[in-house]
Amino acid sequence: MSQRGARWRAAARMAAGLLVAAALPACGFAPAWREPAAVPVAGAEALPVVLAAEPALADAAAGALAGVGLDAVEAGADGAARLELAAREERYGLRGDRAATRAAVKIAGALSWTAPDGRAFSEELLAVVPYDIVRSDFAAEMARRDAERRALQDLAQRVRALLARWRAESSPDR
Repeated sequence: MSQRGARWRAAARMAAGLLVAAALPACGFAPAWREPAAVPVAGAEALPVVLAAEPALADAAAGALAGVGLDAVEAGADGAARLELAAREERYGLRGDRAATRAAVKIAGALSWTAPDGRAFSEELLAVVPYDIVRSDFAAEMARRDAERRALQDLAQRVRALLARWRAESSPDR
């Protein structure tokens, strides 16, 4: 093989690599290490949310709400929405020895907000995230925590969308 042919192939591989690297962002690919860009929803970011839940769930929910640009505040904040949360776990998928192989984290929520014009808005929310129960206690606990985190993220996104819609519906410009 000639020296010239080897250089040609190396240059062609480098050009193909650069073409792929330039094309990936254009098709919507986002690297795993980069945080997703938060797209602001008009009006929702300024509305505080009062959480009513058991302390561990309230802390996790506050983190999920912060992830979508909402602030969890103490009771008594002016114009704050109220989010009541309750979580439970449901096991199913029984093996022959009657041990569960699947479970689901269910987080039920009730969101309410009173607009400045006095109109009241409310919505019942439910997030269900299934997960596998494995024989390792540690792995099963990590799977349960991950399912709870994903359920809270789903609820936080839905809360943000509802609050933005309600604020738009109650705005005097409408």
